[in-house]
Amino acid sequence: MTVVLYSAALLALGWWFRRDAADGAGFFLAGRKLATWQVGFALAAMGFGGSAILIASSLVYAHGLAGLWFTGSVALGFIANGLFIARRVRASGAHSLAHFVEMQYGRPARRMTSALLVVCAMAFFGLTIKSFSLLLGPFAEGVGWLAVAGRAEIVACAVILAYTLLGGHKAIAATDPLQIALIVAGLALALLPLGIARAPLSALPAGMMRLPFGPGAGPMFAFNMIVLMGLAGVVGGDVFSKILSARDETSASRGAVIGGLTLGALAVIVALLALCARALLPGLAEPTLAIPMLARELLPPALFELIVLAILGALISTGDAVLLTGATVLTLDVLRLDERVSAWPVRAVTLGLALGGLGLALWLGRLLKIMQFGYTLLVAGVVMPVLITLIVGERRKPASGWAMASMIAGLAGAVACQAAQSFYPAVPRVFEPATIGAAAAGALMLIGIFAGRN
Repeated sequence: MTVVLYSAALLALGWWFRRDAADGAGFFLAGRKLATWQVGFALAAMGFGGSAILIASSLVYAHGLAGLWFTGSVALGFIANGLFIARRVRASGAHSLAHFVEMQYGRPARRMTSALLVVCAMAFFGLTIKSFSLLLGPFAEGVGWLAVAGRAEIVACAVILAYTLLGGHKAIAATDPLQIALIVAGLALALLPLGIARAPLSALPAGMMRLPFGPGAGPMFAFNMIVLMGLAGVVGGDVFSKILSARDETSASRGAVIGGLTLGALAVIVALLALCARALLPGLAEPTLAIPMLARELLPPALFELIVLAILGALISTGDAVLLTGATVLTLDVLRLDERVSAWPVRAVTLGLALGGLGLALWLGRLLKIMQFGYTLLVAGVVMPVLITLIVGERRKPASGWAMASMIAGLAGAVACQAAQSFYPAVPRVFEPATIGAAAAGALMLIGIFAGRN
């Protein structure tokens, strides 16, 4: 019943803001009117979604506080974006990351970036609704039909899609503070004090409370997380969507920093709760559910429902953001419709993208597999050309051909690394495919810079 009421509240907000989504600019970019705090909360809520709770808590459960590198790297990426590039990105007047790439390197680069971003959006949307299903499955007592394969994913897809189609980006921005408030109330105020009071943290395995590295999570783990998650926090389709929706350059810059600081604080809360779960509930068969399992162990039913609702809210806040980002790119960059286009074609595109993400969620079963697929595409294929361009500036950036070569090299490097790991599973896995891909892409960009200066 709690989930039903929350879903109804989201739909009401979507209906309230429907007039603000009357055309493409209003639907996708909230009319470029988001204030500093709206940008900050939007980024924090987006970063604190399914992967930040379920996957991050499983990493902390396994490796201790060193698992913070997963979500903490995204928070650092947001802060770096706000401090160094947000003003320039907002001042560009672009409507998406793909549009920004075209401004730097021309239409072919935009096409390739658009294709990658659309696939990434479907992957991340699939990750969200798969997380929704994983969470609801064991805890939807009395709602047995949800346990049937695929039904929870369909419910999650329908809820996120409905209010996003109604109110667009303005509705999403309005729900983000509500979702952050639920997370703080449920996890920080209700569960964390009780978990710390009850959990025998001194009985944890050696090294679990140690930073920056822990058991099974050494320097290479941290490095891979900084590349895979941190770079996506600096340059990402959904990140640029929030920055480009800010009312001005100052709101974009300060909002990104606020978003990073907020996400960092939420990541610490999740890490502490995962440690409490490890101490009280060792040997969980499904460590991704460590926090809801801890809540069911310690809290009365009413407060337990609040925790489940808080986590569901966090999942939804990521799902709506990536869905909107993908729809923006598909509508304005792939189909090349104008920002002033009527909202109805925009909604049709958004519906199609959501159904693609749902199909991906039903096809790829594991959360980590979906997450790695999406982030690898983004980091290996898109991040380095954009990031290096922003670092070196207009005068020293390489020619357009080098940017295209960089994207292709990045994807090829990631695919080669993944293939090698599949064919030779006994060989120690030192680097993530995204790390190899980013290195290859960055190398081509640097060669292009020096080649252009000679």
